[in-house]
Amino acid sequence: MSDVEEKPSVKFFIVQTIISGLPLALIMTISASILGGAGINSRILPLTIVAFILVCVINALFPIPKILEGFPQKFGLNPNSLPGILVGNLAVNFIFTTIINFVLTLINVPKFPDMIFAFLQLYIPIFIISYIVSLIIAPIAAKVAMSIDKH
Repeated sequence: MSDVEEKPSVKFFIVQTIISGLPLALIMTISASILGGAGINSRILPLTIVAFILVCVINALFPIPKILEGFPQKFGLNPNSLPGILVGNLAVNFIFTTIINFVLTLINVPKFPDMIFAFLQLYIPIFIISYIVSLIIAPIAAKVAMSIDKH
């Protein structure tokens, strides 16, 4: 961002987190449940709420916009180019997927070492699904958040 550009407001980040976070939380929860063999069940809603809360906490604790911009630059990529967007989203998706998948696995499989095996078994498929979903949802969430932020 240049010095001339305005920083996004808190309203922008709240709207963007809701619009991108809810679908991501839902997709991660449903995918993990199906891939873990439980199918669609009554635990999906409470686990989706937990996942969404984690999305909000992660957004509050990690400098996601800086990671999206800085990580591609470490590889000499423009963060606004397609390769830069793909690489930036890899880093951010790693953070979200690791934390959310770990916590949801811990809730569903609290016994150690079974929990570790369940986490590792689902990590790569959930990472891929989350990455694809985030690439689709992130630009939509940003556009909606920008339009709401202007009003």
